[in-house]
Amino acid sequence: MRETEKEKRPRPESFLDLIRQQGRGNLKVFLGFAPGVGKTYRMLQEAHALKKKGVDVVVGIVDSHGRVETEVLVEGLEQIPPRRVQYKGIELLDVDMDAILIRMPELALVDELPHTNAPGGHNKKRWQDVEELLAMGINVMTTMNVQHIESLTDDIARTTKVRVTETVPDRFLSTLADEIVDVDLPVDELLDRLQEGKIYPHERIATAFRNFFQFRKLTALREFSLREVAKSVGARAAKRDATLLGKSAEETPKERVLVAMSPDAHQASILIRKGARLAGELNTDWDVVYVETPKDNERTRTIRETQLLNDNMDLARSLGAKTARIKGLDVAHAILEYAHENRVGKIVVGKMWYPWYTFLYRRDIMNHILKDSGAIDVYVVTFENPKRPYLQK
Repeated sequence: MRETEKEKRPRPESFLDLIRQQGRGNLKVFLGFAPGVGKTYRMLQEAHALKKKGVDVVVGIVDSHGRVETEVLVEGLEQIPPRRVQYKGIELLDVDMDAILIRMPELALVDELPHTNAPGGHNKKRWQDVEELLAMGINVMTTMNVQHIESLTDDIARTTKVRVTETVPDRFLSTLADEIVDVDLPVDELLDRLQEGKIYPHERIATAFRNFFQFRKLTALREFSLREVAKSVGARAAKRDATLLGKSAEETPKERVLVAMSPDAHQASILIRKGARLAGELNTDWDVVYVETPKDNERTRTIRETQLLNDNMDLARSLGAKTARIKGLDVAHAILEYAHENRVGKIVVGKMWYPWYTFLYRRDIMNHILKDSGAIDVYVVTFENPKRPYLQK
């Protein structure tokens, strides 16, 4: 009897199977859409289950936020004492990387991946600590909320009117994570938990209801989280199927996404994040290109403008883009020439704001690209409420 396609496919490995493998550490991310959905609780539950199966587990850092249910689950697990730092009159607790690396457990729990570390540690950000642990062969389970995904920050800010300052590079979910768990909870139940004092102390509940914990905002964040996990699962399934069919990347080339980077620093960062999201959804590679012209180059830019440009290039690289600075007399022409030479199928460009009278004497980059893009798709990003006009040099 012929084996069905479903029977041919190998069963997904459990995280325990991955832990038992040698080499680089494996990463499991518990993703939620808001504080209080149960990410840390779920992580601790799994840690106890793995400990019962013989896994050498330690708690690197867990913040219970005073939640009794979470604190109870920490008991029974070996805890690495946190690094204590006095900063501006406040005692801060952080991961003691030296202690974990000396201990070398099979699995370390590192809560709140987006956290910014106190001064004096191995790394500035906690996600950098996790990368270091993985490189040393230590498996890690961690937690984060969807609003801290770098490329989503603009969309989240527009939806919730709250911009997070601590972000995690997209590669943690798209590349590094071996398993992502969506820790979901109906919004009504989450609001009930808040009302009962199970998320914040009673004196903070009213403020939470007025600000972040509004039904509309939480519903939108929950949809973001569900989509993110579904996208990740889909990408992994496609990669697994391609491997089973013996296909290589060279046999199935994909068209790249190109972001035409704006000289305006704020708009450029928005374009970069939009490009990262699009490339992630299409599971393809992408480029961020900045065109230097005779009127806009290293000699004509101020030190501040140069620093902002470098910062945005760093942002693009942290999100997985290939970056390029090219020279040209005409920005749109240079972008299109690069696109045709590098198998680009989609261009992301910003709809710049200009005073009406400038159209009498200037050629708009966006319209030029739209007019001459041919078979290349063009995605136009509109910027809200410009604070000042920008005139192309």
